[in-house]
Amino acid sequence: MCDGGGNSKQGEDAAQDGISPDGAADAAETPESGNEAAPSEASEAGDVADTSPGELDVTPPLDAGVPETSDAESKDAIGPADAARETAGTCQSNVLVPTGATASSLEGDAGLFPANNAIDGNLTTRWASAQGVDPQSIVIDYGAPVFVDRVQILWETACATNFTLDISNDMASWSSFKTVTGNTQGGPSTTDWTTAADYVGLTAVGRYLRVNGTMRCTIYGYSIWEMRAFGDSDAKCHP
Repeated sequence: MCDGGGNSKQGEDAAQDGISPDGAADAAETPESGNEAAPSEASEAGDVADTSPGELDVTPPLDAGVPETSDAESKDAIGPADAARETAGTCQSNVLVPTGATASSLEGDAGLFPANNAIDGNLTTRWASAQGVDPQSIVIDYGAPVFVDRVQILWETACATNFTLDISNDMASWSSFKTVTGNTQGGPSTTDWTTAADYVGLTAVGRYLRVNGTMRCTIYGYSIWEMRAFGDSDAKCHP
């Protein structure tokens, strides 16, 4: 019969290989121990491939693209001046001490009404400009940049109707931080500051403070008994 022939042939093949017919059948149905390990090894090889160093190197961390920034770099990013302000305190409002004064012109004898008369602490001496000429100005030098938040001016009768308060670091480039129009405050000498034109809530930083008159109260010139500014000698303070 056909089945018998098949078994006979299988027995012959097994006999030639040196194993029994039953062993041949088992070999045909059960993989060798080496074949059993092959799938496991292939899986492990795949796992290794999935976690190879090359692939890990090209995978960015979660915070990639957001470099860490030191405190110094943060300060530099907002500019040296602003960074320096972070270390300064709140601005004070004290009388600032000037080192000198100059004026665009003087009335009559140069020694009679000099610019320094407006900052000498004597309320009976004054600066006076040439008469009948607009504009005229007086410049106060503080020796170094300062923070200014208030200005008081004791005008003589020959006051300024219109004027500006300006600030500069080089006396070449000026920035106006207060414009006054319609002023009428001015008069004879006094013994205190109660009659001074008083300007508060200002914010200016610079070495030179200028009062620039553009319209006179009288037909004469501009004249100031005394003037003073308040603020902080530390120009980097926080307003």
